[in-house]
Amino acid sequence: RMFQGWKDVAKNRGVLAVSFVQACLYYVYGSVEFYLAGYLPEVVHLDKFLTGVIITSIIGVAIFARPYIGRISDKIGRTTPIVLGCIVSGLPLLVVPLVADFWVLLLLVIVYGFGFATVTASAPALISELVPKDTVGTSMGFLDTTMDVGQSIGPIISGLILATSLQYTGLFFSLTFILLLSCSVFMVFGMGKASLNNASKKENLGKHRVHA
Repeated sequence: RMFQGWKDVAKNRGVLAVSFVQACLYYVYGSVEFYLAGYLPEVVHLDKFLTGVIITSIIGVAIFARPYIGRISDKIGRTTPIVLGCIVSGLPLLVVPLVADFWVLLLLVIVYGFGFATVTASAPALISELVPKDTVGTSMGFLDTTMDVGQSIGPIISGLILATSLQYTGLFFSLTFILLLSCSVFMVFGMGKASLNNASKKENLGKHRVHA
């Protein structure tokens, strides 16, 4: 029954686009969290305390920002926060391998964490709006599975890049590419579905008010 439900959900291009974004987002997050633990002490020569501050700042910012971003997405829609979140979280990663100052690195990961929170606060809500009510739970399970897959394979695939001559620079550049790619896919396949869904909801709401 579960796989039959996933099969039905997978026919929805909007759901697939959002799930792809979420998978890519956690692919990058898993890689960033894992490899910063080695990059900061080995290359930047930060001690364990400062390394811990930078790494935990990502999730700390996400925890703080998610409720506010979620409230904003309730007002302006889900698509804009997802697109902006992918861009905002991707661009700081381009700069990470180019600087060695603790405060600059801390600022970069805070910006990254804010972008991460912007997407994760909006993607599940959009999924719930793109599917019928009787498949919301199935859709959320599908989304969480893609998220776990992305976070699991991120450090593995990124490790292959790190092992080449590109090293950390190529690694962080590739993570930015993944986020921008997911943003592009969402804009092509997900935004149209979300816009049509929002228009339909507004039309139904307008009819309901007229009848009321």
